[in-house]
Amino acid sequence: MKTLLFATCHSNSYSTWIERYKKYLDFYSDSRWINYDQIILVDDGSSTFPSLSDVTIFNELSERCTKYEKIMYHFRENLGRPHSLDYPGWFRSFTFGAIWAKRFSFDKVVHIESDTYILSRKLTDYINSLESGWNTLWCPRSSFPETCIQVICKDQLDSFFELSQMDYRHNFYGVEKNECIETMLWRGPLKRFTNVCKDFVGDRYSEDDNNVPEGADYVCQAPSNWIPIKY
Repeated sequence: MKTLLFATCHSNSYSTWIERYKKYLDFYSDSRWINYDQIILVDDGSSTFPSLSDVTIFNELSERCTKYEKIMYHFRENLGRPHSLDYPGWFRSFTFGAIWAKRFSFDKVVHIESDTYILSRKLTDYINSLESGWNTLWCPRSSFPETCIQVICKDQLDSFFELSQMDYRHNFYGVEKNECIETMLWRGPLKRFTNVCKDFVGDRYSEDDNNVPEGADYVCQAPSNWIPIKY
């Protein structure tokens, strides 16, 4: 299947581009990990840009976008995250994956956030083998689906695109609903996830443990110094 791998991004610091986003690209570019045809970072209006020789920056969709393996798509306006339950920047960047997939005829979308790392062959093989459903893992710390890792297969791409066309303020403004995006997409009228897999070991360990246990299959929200990469 033609597969898109993508993450959201934003930084006003050159060092962050190197320490976080280049590290992410270097990690997942390794063929031992996720199978993909193209990898993109979707940027929420950053004021600085990385000087990375193998990443091409676009701010509009065109057929030229199909010619490059690694892309950063830049939105000119920064929407940001005004509140912990108000994330217009992330929502626009995340759902842009659906717009990209539809425009360029991808069959599968793998969303792995830029501070999230797959650590085991078992989980790698699982992600690569998925051919149906809107799949997530589990966040034990918060008892909800782990949206940092999502695999959206061909049968659910229309649902993903439909999500991208919804009005954010009307449907997903969590401050009014006192609800986070993870639970909105998990249950109720906005439900999208068809499979929440709890078979793997992983969590947002940085929130209070500050270490990754031996044998973990994945780690989310990892500080940049947790995952060593040789440049």
